Amino acid sequence: MVEPCIILNESIVEDESAKKMRKHYIVEGNNNGYPKLALCDRCVQDYVVISEGERTYDECAKCGEDD
Repeated sequence: MVEPCIILNESIVEDESAKKMRKHYIVEGNNNGYPKLALCDRCVQDYVVISEGERTYDECAKCGEDD
């Protein structure tokens, strides 16, 4: 997996805020169809992902992680 970074004055600086953000995912659900959830990198592994969306500062729908 490629780490997010910012190029600044021709040097690479890791973007710490990008690492802490969650993403919106459309996941396979049960009777509710296909819910769109904000999930952290740890929790997304517990779901069957249909599509991956934009990054967000919303808290993780499963563990509640919120920076």
